[in-house]
Amino acid sequence: MPVFEITINNVKYRVLKARYQNRDNGIQVREAVDLSCDVQVAVKFLPWPSKTSKAEKFHRFLMDEINAMKALRQVNGDFVQLLNYEEKLHHNGADWAVLVMPLYWGSLKNLNLKKLAADAKESLNLLERLAEAVKVMHKHNVIHRDLKLANVCIDRQFNPYIVDFGHAIECSPQKQLEEYPIGTRGCRCPEYVRNYGLIKAGKTPQNKEYNAEKFDVFSLGVIFYQVLSGGSNPFVRAESTDERYQYLAHKDFDTWWELQNLKNKRRVPKAARTLLQGMLCADPLNRFTVQDVLDHSYFNEEETVDIPMRLEVTKPTWGTTSSNKSNRSSDSTDAVSGRSPNPSTAASKRSLRPSLGNDPSAENSLRPQLSNTPSKGKKLSSRFLRLFSKGEKDTVAEQK
Repeated sequence: MPVFEITINNVKYRVLKARYQNRDNGIQVREAVDLSCDVQVAVKFLPWPSKTSKAEKFHRFLMDEINAMKALRQVNGDFVQLLNYEEKLHHNGADWAVLVMPLYWGSLKNLNLKKLAADAKESLNLLERLAEAVKVMHKHNVIHRDLKLANVCIDRQFNPYIVDFGHAIECSPQKQLEEYPIGTRGCRCPEYVRNYGLIKAGKTPQNKEYNAEKFDVFSLGVIFYQVLSGGSNPFVRAESTDERYQYLAHKDFDTWWELQNLKNKRRVPKAARTLLQGMLCADPLNRFTVQDVLDHSYFNEEETVDIPMRLEVTKPTWGTTSSNKSNRSSDSTDAVSGRSPNPSTAASKRSLRPSLGNDPSAENSLRPQLSNTPSKGKKLSSRFLRLFSKGEKDTVAEQK
């Protein structure tokens, strides 16, 4: 599509070049300008299917995505914000569902993860922010089900944002297995891969339910591994035919880590190994919860205290607060999981967010704002640019 203008809920947008396009399903994300305030945004176009049977399924997915983003709209968390939307917009002879979101600078997929992994403090800060975001998401009964590097965007202050709620649902933890695939290959939990494989083969699995929250924890574990290893994958797919995953599934951790260290671009810190083992556990009953992840000693060791924000762009002053983490508790030390035996350790850590005092407007100042200054005119710090593998190039809120 060439440059054109659309109107959604009385707001005009000038739609510019495409930033992402899926040739299989026709979904595309384009850069646009909100003409009411001259701010760049990302506009996601989803084509409506022509067949009625497919249109009903499409509408169900669309409403799940919209409702999930609406549920998180007023939540203080690291999520993409839904700025505007239209369920059906006729343009260029076709019907489109249109979602308007902030335009971010890039995703974790664009980062040079080998350089990021070399900075233990920066990578730890990033991973903890992600775990906190998933915890808040689950608290509001939103399950993402497609967490991966490309679905974690980064702004110019190196703040992460979870994006692409196309597979998300609002539900209780136990979810009935669908007859269509969700998630991304390599990030799906083993119980889902196994049971969906049976359904696809025309067989009936013993248990059609799966714990959707544990699905997200497993996918988050894959992201953690990729960041800490400098961009390597823990396995190809979490199934019985994957040799590397079998060592992990049978808890032969020594052999698995020995094999992984031969393939990894960077050795995973020993302090994080029990964390990854718990997140990637094959048995969902023994797999970590998000709270287990945040209580792990990797995030609560004394050497992680007072981690500064090391970027040069609009650096906020980081304070110390125990409001979010003082409620965590652990009765005893777990030698297998490495969970922290002392809840006060978590409380003594530096806050993941800037110290804002009692001013609610200060929190809003840290979020992408609709201002009169186009975001493209601002430059990233040299440190931030060095983490990007593709240089100073805007990336939309959703990129596969």
